[in-house]
Amino acid sequence: MRRPEIQVKFRFYDGGYYIPALAAGYDGQGYYYDSAAKKYLEKGKGLYLAGSKEAGMSNLVLHGGFNVPDFDNNYLFGFLGANYTLEDKVSFIVEYDSLFHRDDPTRLNVGARIYITPYFQVDMGLRELNASEDFSSVKSRKTERIVQLRYSTNF
Repeated sequence: MRRPEIQVKFRFYDGGYYIPALAAGYDGQGYYYDSAAKKYLEKGKGLYLAGSKEAGMSNLVLHGGFNVPDFDNNYLFGFLGANYTLEDKVSFIVEYDSLFHRDDPTRLNVGARIYITPYFQVDMGLRELNASEDFSSVKSRKTERIVQLRYSTNF
């Protein structure tokens, strides 16, 4: 049995005309679990800071941020993304992840979020569309399919 991981996010600024909305969080969920080594081959995002701002047209939101997945190595990674929400029913998402490091491959992720209720969503995505079979740290990587049930609330 794998130990459970946690994901928390705190939006501390709702944004203004010039300054984007800002959030800080932690995501400990790794990827590609190796049961023989009993560890994830790819670490989770770790501690992150993200900004979001509507840009150009209504319901098109651009995102960007930085994360530190491991304080032992002091690496700083970056990510860029965008989403477009159609009539509060479905959102189309694209993300370019794991930027700034030659040793770690960048990832292109796409997905869609279906809003069942304002608090409950179903996410479907493809992670690492640009996956290749030639990574030194992971022998065989394929595009990962994801389905996630998401419940959001406020304190």
